[in-house]
Amino acid sequence: MLCEVILCRKDGRRLRRSEWPAPVVGQLVIDDTDAKHSAFNRNLRAAKLLGYRDSDRYRTSEINLVPPIFDPVLLAAPRGLLVLRGVELDPRDGGVYELEQVWLCSPKWRAD
Repeated sequence: MLCEVILCRKDGRRLRRSEWPAPVVGQLVIDDTDAKHSAFNRNLRAAKLLGYRDSDRYRTSEINLVPPIFDPVLLAAPRGLLVLRGVELDPRDGGVYELEQVWLCSPKWRAD
């Protein structure tokens, strides 16, 4: 589903509305990975926002436009919006940290 996504947390900290970054537009995909293909050693659900780099002239390599969130949960949201909460992985300082992240998703409908 084509969505505009705003990341509502940074480093696990809730951002004020005035601190929200610009929205990112891409394809919202939620999929499952079985334990054999997961570093978590268990079945895992992930929400991803997929798209293309601006520099990818021929649109050959789809990428994550924002870091994916794992174990996403749908929260109550204003009409017409989706709010997903999950765990974002943050690799730094020789380790990987699990940080809470919230996505405010606004579906974009286009006439094709």
